[in-house]
Amino acid sequence: MNKTKKGKLEKALKTYFGEIHGIYTGGNFREESFYPSLKGLTEE
Repeated sequence: MNKTKKGKLEKALKTYFGEIHGIYTGGNFREESFYPSLKGLTEE
């Protein structure tokens, strides 16, 4: 994996986990709350 791809992957994962953390710590969530973040990760 070259540095460009690695950087994009790291950025996508950081964004994904940040969104998931925000949803989870908010406390009021359902399973469906995580779908948009997962979709964004897979599309990235």
